[in-house]
Amino acid sequence: MKTLAPFVISCLVLLGVVLWMFLPSATPMATDSRCRTKPKSPAPRAAIAPGSALGRPAWTAEPVAPAPGDKPTTPTQTRHADASRASSPAVDESAVAPEDSPESLVHWAPDDPSGAEKRRFVELRAILASDPDNAAALEAALGLARDLEWHNEACDLLARLTRLRPEDTALRFELAVLLMRLQRWLEAVAELRRVAEQQPQNVAVCYNLAVAHQALGHLADARRVWSRVIELDPGNPDAHAHRGEVLLDLQAWAAALEDFEAAIRLETGPTSVDAVMNLSLAYWRLGQLRDARACLLDIIEEHPRHVPLLNRLAEITWALHESAPQDEHVFADETARYCRRSLAIADKQPEVRELLERAK
Repeated sequence: MKTLAPFVISCLVLLGVVLWMFLPSATPMATDSRCRTKPKSPAPRAAIAPGSALGRPAWTAEPVAPAPGDKPTTPTQTRHADASRASSPAVDESAVAPEDSPESLVHWAPDDPSGAEKRRFVELRAILASDPDNAAALEAALGLARDLEWHNEACDLLARLTRLRPEDTALRFELAVLLMRLQRWLEAVAELRRVAEQQPQNVAVCYNLAVAHQALGHLADARRVWSRVIELDPGNPDAHAHRGEVLLDLQAWAAALEDFEAAIRLETGPTSVDAVMNLSLAYWRLGQLRDARACLLDIIEEHPRHVPLLNRLAEITWALHESAPQDEHVFADETARYCRRSLAIADKQPEVRELLERAK
């Protein structure tokens, strides 16, 4: 027994060492299993739009040209529109979130009413890529471009249709007006001239042709075509006002004066401030300062906060002061009064402030 005692003691010690080594590691593992965090729910995936290639987002399609002044449509913006067409977001069913997972913060946009039109337009453009002279597809695409207000696309489609139907003046006139809207003045002039050759009595065609010439600075052509508009429609106040503007640029002061007087006389609504200011400018250039001031005084009370009108009155009144020193204090004080009224509305006008200092 004495010989077995050391052996038994050694075995007990060894067993104790083994238990001490393994039992501590088991306790943390159990604790860790109870504190393990819940798996996160998968993020929603945007549904693929009908007709797109599997796995390829629908927004990778070529964007349509924007309307003038509009920001180009970015892939992200188009992608959001495509995703909103799905009734609900697609979710990976192999990884469903636990029942007590937080509510999703993703809010899906309502259906885009123009989505079907956009998809149809893309389909028609694909047809036209293989059959450019398909009149039915061109007309259908043009109707959609009008509805969507895609002016660049509509302009291209109209140009293609007019090549197929060169005698269709209605299409050509629509193309010309759209070119003007896009400020493509030279192209608009070319189209309007062709329409005017076929319809020389059409006031609307002549009117737009005159506007395009004036925008390009073709003063002689603009004067001639505005005169044609007035010949066809003598009671048109806008035509007289626009021809008067051209005549001011041509420094034909007396003729401009007659046109502005006619424009004001023919107006059926409120008197145009621009027409009166141009009338005063024509009087001024003819040296008739008192008449220039008088026509502005007739409307200043109707437009007491019209800064350009106040400034024009200040300039003409100061010119009267310089040409008639015997009325020095009267016209100087009046000039200062108009300057102060103008600066009270818009204080950052260094020229007006300088004139005020001179008039004090």
